[in-house]
Amino acid sequence: MNRAALVKLIHMGANRMGMDDADYRAWMRTRTGKVSSKDLCDEELAALVDAMREGGVLDTPAVKRTAGAGGNGRPTRKQLKAVDDYARTLGMSGIDDKGIATFCRRVAGVDSPRFLDRAGITKLLNGLSNWAKSKQRRTGQEQPAIQE
Repeated sequence: MNRAALVKLIHMGANRMGMDDADYRAWMRTRTGKVSSKDLCDEELAALVDAMREGGVLDTPAVKRTAGAGGNGRPTRKQLKAVDDYARTLGMSGIDDKGIATFCRRVAGVDSPRFLDRAGITKLLNGLSNWAKSKQRRTGQEQPAIQE
């Protein structure tokens, strides 16, 4: 998600929480140490949006329908949801994250998950699964189960 969209979501969340400008800036200072969204890096903005989503202030975005319902050799919605879940498990913002596009290019040979076929989505899911297991072994944290 781009910077402007993240800032827009943060302001929308602040509105939904009924914050005025002073409350918003105090809330932001307690979470980031900064009082303006323009001073935050992209990761800090994404973290605030994620915190608002976890708190129920913002809706969790639906996985964009980037393919049919599995017809014509295209990935199913369940497979796309699994990619989105793995991305979040690995610390990314979801299936639209630049990191997923880069990883997709590396393991499946296409520039974006939107262009995957069934064979490509299988390669991507296997790669993401292995990445998540590797991260789990390194950090010792238990990763949530993802249904593929």
